Amino acid sequence: MYILDYHVHSNFSPDSKADLEEIIVNSLNKKIKTLVVTDHLECDDNREYYSIAYFKKREKLINEISESYKNKIEILTGAELGQPQNNISRVEEVFQKLKFDYTLGAQHKGLNGEYLENIDFTVKTNENVRCYFEEVYKITKIKKIDCLAHIDLVRRYASRMGVQIDIKKYEYQISEILKSVIENNKGIEVNTSGMRQKMGDFMPNIEILKLYKKLGGKIVTVGSDSHICKNVGRDISKAYNLLREVGFKYVSLYRNGKLEFEKLADKKIE
Repeated sequence: MYILDYHVHSNFSPDSKADLEEIIVNSLNKKIKTLVVTDHLECDDNREYYSIAYFKKREKLINEISESYKNKIEILTGAELGQPQNNISRVEEVFQKLKFDYTLGAQHKGLNGEYLENIDFTVKTNENVRCYFEEVYKITKIKKIDCLAHIDLVRRYASRMGVQIDIKKYEYQISEILKSVIENNKGIEVNTSGMRQKMGDFMPNIEILKLYKKLGGKIVTVGSDSHICKNVGRDISKAYNLLREVGFKYVSLYRNGKLEFEKLADKKIE
């Protein structure tokens, strides 16, 4: 089965230095069929690299590169919208003025609007986790966003400090999030970035995926969340195996905002 990487960052994201064309060139030998460039667009931040004008430049470049490599790899335009619930008018402007094949909604902040990467999870762990999931729930209500990104991202940052979050303590909140995802015809992504970090796990983990399946969830994309070229496509085949193990038959993809499904391999991918 070919790889569909639905979460890739280029140097249009402030935390990435990956040149867009270098990403493409490095992807050609990895059996990557489709790659979606989902740079950060923090909706509650007015810095220049989150502006409409900046993303217009990116859109033009993606279209040019996509045309150049159209016979070798499919390149689609996406975005990771951070904290969209905090600025609905900005979200509306973004979708009015920019074109996307696929959009992720993400929560990158905890208590008091502090970025997760700056939070000390050895104190006020419970308050930060509950706050995080409360905000993720709000994102499920926002129109036009296709999928939730790394819905248990808080685990990744806590693990960097040696704090292991017991997801079972937050099962009610997570269930409400997943129910709302399904009711609003959205999906979730399996994010592989945790596999190459201290937490050593997918986001969401297998327990959350099983709960999503039990509740009737069907829409699941998979993304590397790569910020450097070598991580594009990384561990995605393992994520396909995980989905198959949980009982999913298909992985989801989007083109021009339209949902499609691709059948997963019948056997484990080595």
